[in-house]
Amino acid sequence: MGSLHPRLFIPSLFLVLTIPVMVRRYFVIPRIGQFKIGTDRKAASQKAMITLVVIILCYLVIITFPGLLRFIPGKFTILGISGFYILIILSVIAFLSECRRLYMYAVIWFGGHLFYSVAEEYFGIGFGKFVVFGAPGVIILTVGLILFVRFLRRYPLPSEGSE
Repeated sequence: MGSLHPRLFIPSLFLVLTIPVMVRRYFVIPRIGQFKIGTDRKAASQKAMITLVVIILCYLVIITFPGLLRFIPGKFTILGISGFYILIILSVIAFLSECRRLYMYAVIWFGGHLFYSVAEEYFGIGFGKFVVFGAPGVIILTVGLILFVRFLRRYPLPSEGSE
């Protein structure tokens, strides 16, 4: 099983990025209506964007210049470093958005990367990419679907006569 073909990457990314927009449009707004973001939330969002841009730029520097990784003792792959950066990025987003569930996602995602890196490099056991991306993804998707079903039950569509 190979990676996603380059011609399919952009359409797949578009599909994945449109799902939250469609869920908001067809499920959230009809149930709870439009909402306005307050000034505190906007300020936190701006802080988050600036922080994330700095973190991502640091990550790009590290993976662009692998010689910077000399200080890490022993063997450790870019995959392990990527997992660490995912941990940092999701933790920053969780802190700034006050969404505690993202801390759990960060640890799960980092755990998959760490498990794969340690198993492959130190023990010679190769699990494939499913352990890194599939298992954490399945856990996160399951939690998301449970929360979505709870939301649908808690906020049913209003009847046509009422507002």
